[in-house]
Amino acid sequence: MKKMKIWGFCVIVLAIIQACDVEDSPTLEVSNNEIEKYLHVPSPEWEDQIIYFIMTDRFMDGDTSNNDQGEGEYKKGDERYWNGGDLAGITRKISYIKDLGATGIWISPPVANQWRNPQHTGTGNHGYWASNFMEVDKHLGTLEDYRKLSATLHKNEMYLIQDVVCNHLGDFYTYNGPYDPDDVTKNFMIHDVAQPTQYPFNHNNALDSVDREMSIFHFAPSFYDHSDSIKKRAYQFADLDDLNTSNPMVRNALRKSYNYWIKEVGVDGFRFDTPHMVEHDFWHDFLHSKNEEHPGIHRFAKELDKKEFLTFGETVMQTLPYQSTGTYQCRHYLGTDEKPGMTSVLNFPLVSEISRVFIELKPTDILSYRLDINNKAFERPELLLNFIDNHDGARFLTQTDHESFQQALLFIMTIPGIPVIYYGTEQEFLGMRQAMFKGGVGSPHKDHFIRNNESFAFIKELVTMRKDYDEFRRGDLTIIRDASDGPGVFAYKIESQERSAFVLLNTSTTAKLADNVQTGIEAGTILKPMYSLSGQEKIIRVDSGGMINILLPPKEGLVLLSGEAKELPGPTEKMIAFMDAEQPVLTNDFININGLAKGIDELQVMINGNIQKGKSVRVQEDGSWNAKLELKHLINGTHRVSAAHIDAGGKLFAANNYIEFELELPEGVSSSVGDPAGDDNGPSGDYSYPLHPSYQKQMDIRKVKASARGSNLEIEVTMGQITGIWLPPNGFDHVSLNVYIDLPGIEGVEALPFQNARMPANEDWDYRVAIGGFDNKLYTSKGAGEYEVGTLTGPTAFCAVDQEQELIKLTVTSAALGYPETLAGTKIYINTWEGGGENLRPLKLEAETWSFGGGQQDDPKIMDDIPIIVLE
Repeated sequence: MKKMKIWGFCVIVLAIIQACDVEDSPTLEVSNNEIEKYLHVPSPEWEDQIIYFIMTDRFMDGDTSNNDQGEGEYKKGDERYWNGGDLAGITRKISYIKDLGATGIWISPPVANQWRNPQHTGTGNHGYWASNFMEVDKHLGTLEDYRKLSATLHKNEMYLIQDVVCNHLGDFYTYNGPYDPDDVTKNFMIHDVAQPTQYPFNHNNALDSVDREMSIFHFAPSFYDHSDSIKKRAYQFADLDDLNTSNPMVRNALRKSYNYWIKEVGVDGFRFDTPHMVEHDFWHDFLHSKNEEHPGIHRFAKELDKKEFLTFGETVMQTLPYQSTGTYQCRHYLGTDEKPGMTSVLNFPLVSEISRVFIELKPTDILSYRLDINNKAFERPELLLNFIDNHDGARFLTQTDHESFQQALLFIMTIPGIPVIYYGTEQEFLGMRQAMFKGGVGSPHKDHFIRNNESFAFIKELVTMRKDYDEFRRGDLTIIRDASDGPGVFAYKIESQERSAFVLLNTSTTAKLADNVQTGIEAGTILKPMYSLSGQEKIIRVDSGGMINILLPPKEGLVLLSGEAKELPGPTEKMIAFMDAEQPVLTNDFININGLAKGIDELQVMINGNIQKGKSVRVQEDGSWNAKLELKHLINGTHRVSAAHIDAGGKLFAANNYIEFELELPEGVSSSVGDPAGDDNGPSGDYSYPLHPSYQKQMDIRKVKASARGSNLEIEVTMGQITGIWLPPNGFDHVSLNVYIDLPGIEGVEALPFQNARMPANEDWDYRVAIGGFDNKLYTSKGAGEYEVGTLTGPTAFCAVDQEQELIKLTVTSAALGYPETLAGTKIYINTWEGGGENLRPLKLEAETWSFGGGQQDDPKIMDDIPIIVLE
């Protein structure tokens, strides 16, 4: 299944599709008389499924009559309002989803929602502000519309997953003043909006003694610190009314509500919103209760022959590289044999690593670690739900290039687990909740159900490959090569009883040699290319040692399938070998390598497969060769020396061994500067933090030290305070660090993009590290200006946080800085604000919840900074 071979055929087929009116293509809908026949079907084998995740209001408007309910909640094209998508619209587009290859859909909560919040700042178009758990929201259609969608899916051998909220309702009450836990009536206020209609959730008035005694809700204010395990389970989240899920009456009502959708609609699985905000014991009761009147979800589903009803949670946990805590916290929601919980979880820990490796270009062994922990933590990792982006964060393509986007998709489609494609990914959407239909938010001029674009065809090909070869769905995965120094090779084998498949990725922007890769299969076995992002079609043969050697182009993704074993050719006249089997720990700038070669006049000697930075070496008449390799561009740690020869025809011949060594470069030139405490109030001294109580003093810089280690830049920033309130993947939140780097001899830019400021002392910058709790980017000054961020590059900075010492440590690698010969004379300027790219938090005269105060919008967006420091 090679991209180069099938692409022409795909173009022809897609051109035919394009020539047809999309609305005239078969909808595959059931008739009204067929709904009962197809409403209930047995559970599928979920590891074989491909899930397509849909925000219903943004997908397709199938019935314009239900768009506007007359409450000022509908405004097509505005992201804050209802846009018109509905259940009938999804049903009309089943053929589109099926053609992509998806075998199931997961839809946002279809239940009746609060149409508009009391503050008139948002609407419940997303489905997470419930007002009645047992009604279909009128904007989305009727119960019959939902039943028809379910039956249509089932008729087409597809399945339905419903998003479920058990933690909260919409915003129907609040506290208008200080909260007194001893008197929950104090400052309590019911909003002047339509109230919940479903019993017992309509008993939500703390001023009513009956409602207080029933204790259906936690009458409490909002929490903001996600590290506070007590408050996040008993307080409101974003002022959404928090259910008392320990109350048996609440538990019974929730089981009744969601069993209703299984019975009446034939739903095949549930995804749970914010499960970490509910006490853990709830999930066992909710899913496995033996209550006769309202049994647990799994028990009830089995009665309808849904024996493998899928349940999985949105278990968002802080996941740090090379640490297992986040994965095991997720595993907790599956329960134990004695007290089972959910079937699976959304694989957020793996998503964090996907972002680090494919967007930030971090070392690929980060993925190795996470996949290994997955296999240890989960008995059935093939049921984990893997994805690259979703409805709560920036689209993948807004953060990286097209090649890395394709690599990430190839990765999730070739590992065990259930792939989830967020709607619009196949249309290369950039808007987080952009509409697929004309006139909806982000799509003013056309529908986007287009089947003749590259990404639709690309995903369809990957899905077809995954379906055709069960190795990718059910195989045992083994990592056979990774990179610990930065972007590079990531290779893994997936084995079934019949054969083995191999996936080789190169996340680097330069070619990388993957030499002496141990396959673990019989010598002479043919490995045939099934897919290649670069179009490689070369057949590879496993050598006598069970290994393969291959040069991977930049951003390659290559899939190989084992075939028959053939007799190996006779001995070759060529030979490359190392004379030194071991090397000591090195502290200087070079390493000398000696070796022997036969039948070769010249070869390349390289470190970590980096052929671009390798050294071309002439072989002497006696067959000996010597290479002196520079080390200052490497980071400290373990490295690997390889040697290879590529002949005029492009044929690769690699040494049959390699050398590993440990590098410990000492600290070089450095400089440091202190900064006064409490000066985090802007250039004029009048700025104030946003009013949200989660802001404290996180933007106060106290000290900065910068130093060189080889030609890598290390920066230590001591802050007045570091918090992890929002469980940030980078270890700190409520501040963005802007690190501007000026290398000697390079002409840069003075303007600080979107900060309404310029470099101090008329200096300029060449590279900018922009890092916050949830984003980490590196820009060059090429194309940068007052309102232009510059050019994204990588790898991004390594980040480590010591919260006790209030210390943020950043490492910008030599590769990221273009391999400078020296960092002596480098100038560094650092300031703080919050927000990245073009989306910096506003500055206003008066501070607001999420806006800084004390200035005008065009004043400098700098809360604190340091004087420029120079490495010398």
